[in-house]
Amino acid sequence: MNPRPLSRLEGAAVLIVSLLSYHWSQGSWLSLALLFLVPDLSMLGYAANVRVGAITSNAVHTYVGPLVLSGYSFGSNRPALFR
Repeated sequence: MNPRPLSRLEGAAVLIVSLLSYHWSQGSWLSLALLFLVPDLSMLGYAANVRVGAITSNAVHTYVGPLVLSGYSFGSNRPALFR
């Protein structure tokens, strides 16, 4: 079985849930548009060498950071962290 379609479906589901959550929290759509590609700045690690680039890219392109931030925001009752 090819895992690529499942991975793309997972990414699409995360994107849809994220956009719906952002709409629910009444965040600034301009900020979202401006910050959407910020994680891709991790590709600058490739300027050093391939190993550093792979490490920085893989470290930034995970769901761990957003999940930790979401958990803290809900746990501390500070929904403003989502805006």
